[in-house]
Amino acid sequence: MPLGDYIIMKLSADVVLRRYHEEDLPEFSGIDLISVEQIGNFGNRPIHVACIRGDIDEINALIGGGADIHALGELGNTPLHEAVGQNNFEIVKLILCLGGDLTVKNDFGDTALDI
Repeated sequence: MPLGDYIIMKLSADVVLRRYHEEDLPEFSGIDLISVEQIGNFGNRPIHVACIRGDIDEINALIGGGADIHALGELGNTPLHEAVGQNNFEIVKLILCLGGDLTVKNDFGDTALDI
């Protein structure tokens, strides 16, 4: 997909948050998930979970709703770390096009390029 095809739409971050709540994900178990920047039980935000799940529509909705692509999550990983860890290069490309930082090191001193 050409880079110009990425359009960030506010599909609805609320729909994604509601989906995560209804699926009773361990990350957000027992948490009233009301914000795209809310931190879950293991230190991740919804944007991290979407990158791990590999769902580009969820990612676009969360970013459109104000999610921070530079947010540090569990073990100091950014959404870019998570996307690289899942070998999802479409999401890696999206995050990089939006200004994702390849130099951020996680708690182990690894950048996304080191993963």
